[in-house]
Amino acid sequence: MRGYGSPTEDKEEVPMKWKRVCQTEGTLVAGERSAPPTHWWNYLYLAFFGWKTIVTLCVPDSVAQNGYFVGFTTMDGASWVKTEAIQHDKFFSMRIGHEDTRFFVMTITNPELLGIGTQAAKLVLPEVVARGPLH
Repeated sequence: MRGYGSPTEDKEEVPMKWKRVCQTEGTLVAGERSAPPTHWWNYLYLAFFGWKTIVTLCVPDSVAQNGYFVGFTTMDGASWVKTEAIQHDKFFSMRIGHEDTRFFVMTITNPELLGIGTQAAKLVLPEVVARGPLH
């Protein structure tokens, strides 16, 4: 199982290997209301210390076998995809903050959205399987 943070919202490409994409669909996950709201001035603190809840999501076996990219869309409409693919693992975890977030995966056969290929896109909506505290 792999977990990821999230990128800053004001850059097109960030050092953590997240890339901005145009995407609006995804599996909606309610935010953790006990966490402080995210603002530009407290983002780094929250990313490292404030987001203490994770959600575990699952993709179909067929998607996991071929690999996939994890992505999310914030409630303000900014969408990001991790440029590092997950191979052969159907479960992945994401930290969540105060705001609701949509999570999605893109199959490894559509890397053109990340600027590394030309095949047709296939979007997959993962299923939420668990939610709990980060330990």
